[in-house]
Amino acid sequence: MPRPRRLEPERHTIQIDRTAYPALYDLIRQRLLLRIDRLPQGQDPLTGVRSCTSYRLSAPDAFQLLDDTTARIGPVEITAAFSHLPSPAYQALTQAADAFRQYVGLPELLAAARTPDRTPAQVQRLIEAAVQQGRQPGQPGLYVPSQQFQSEWLADEILMHQTETEFFLSLSFRTRFQRLSRARVTTRVGLDLGLDPRSVAAHEDGSIYTFRPTALAIPAPHGLTPEARQLLNQLLYASGRQDAERILAYLTHRAHHVYAERLTHRAMSRRFVYRARDRAINDFHFSWLSQFLNVASLPFTRVDPAGTSTTCPQPDCRHRHADNRRGRAFLCRACGYQGDADAVGARNVLTRGIGRP
Repeated sequence: MPRPRRLEPERHTIQIDRTAYPALYDLIRQRLLLRIDRLPQGQDPLTGVRSCTSYRLSAPDAFQLLDDTTARIGPVEITAAFSHLPSPAYQALTQAADAFRQYVGLPELLAAARTPDRTPAQVQRLIEAAVQQGRQPGQPGLYVPSQQFQSEWLADEILMHQTETEFFLSLSFRTRFQRLSRARVTTRVGLDLGLDPRSVAAHEDGSIYTFRPTALAIPAPHGLTPEARQLLNQLLYASGRQDAERILAYLTHRAHHVYAERLTHRAMSRRFVYRARDRAINDFHFSWLSQFLNVASLPFTRVDPAGTSTTCPQPDCRHRHADNRRGRAFLCRACGYQGDADAVGARNVLTRGIGRP
């Protein structure tokens, strides 16, 4: 019988670069990767990737993280975005990796890029200086340590998932939550998620809170070396992750039940999906949000997103039409209500979640 959801570890899945696929097939033939049986969908605790075949490592200590993009499984090196994890998990993984090497001064680089008075040219010089020094042992990764969530990497629960066309690595963590503060009055909260704003939170008392992305002093990538360009991409992701984790901190302080849209990639534009992946928002919405609210014992419910940004939020109207929304602006064609479309979406997510008509 599977363990209750609350007792399951947090699992984060990373796509492996295709250049490693021939070597992975060799590991399967050498039985360094052993096939495991999966439970039927609905009973399977391994949510996320629904693979054709899943494998575990024959020896957990065969996995070694070398840097943010490279790991070794036995004799084989694989490439993946290992920094694309929530901060507590990324910190736990890198601190447990004896062979991990990182550029010098990355936390300071992240802070500099998020500082309003920095220029792209200044940040470019910092990136190039870090790359020129090379990766060194004993350096922290590109993250800001969480004050509320602390993770432990479960090295014996590494899994590999194979779909029809791709391989994914699943890393498991056990996370603890320490509440630092709590609002005197907490409410149910509806979330509308996006790129800019990152999210809008609607409370039962009618209050709205908007999370804007932090402006970055980012140099043009075409003027960078390949290594510096790679570090720039990690910087973009780390900044997006920091913005996303601000939303988590807000929710654990202000909410006692959270509702969010049940989105799928099919319902999103291709451009949105790629930009969201680059900026950690994709991972936050589809994975981190539910897992970390579960760790914090905060109820979380996804609702049908259809029409949330085109339905009038006024209780005595509720008129729904695509023409109600024009970009960021909402104007109900039936009753004349006006507002911000993202705030309207968050209000309707909350309304739908708590079951109001």
